[in-house]
Amino acid sequence: MTPQKPTIRFKSIKENYDKEKSGIKNNTLRFTDDWTPERWEAYSKAEIVIISNKENPRDKFQREITDKTKYKNVVIITWKNQQ
Repeated sequence: MTPQKPTIRFKSIKENYDKEKSGIKNNTLRFTDDWTPERWEAYSKAEIVIISNKENPRDKFQREITDKTKYKNVVIITWKNQQ
């Protein structure tokens, strides 16, 4: 899994990871209170999101980002489901 486009990575707990990977939940919500300038830059440029299972980091998937929404100290990244 080597993305060609700008990418941002996150880890999700198993319950959320399973929903995200299956397509039931095609977004991730993140609090940004501790984000560094580098993290903000990755978010700004990202076209691909890679989500890994927090309990098993080798279990991961990637999706094409369709929307990024910022509100106060929260961002929501939405992606295109696999067909």
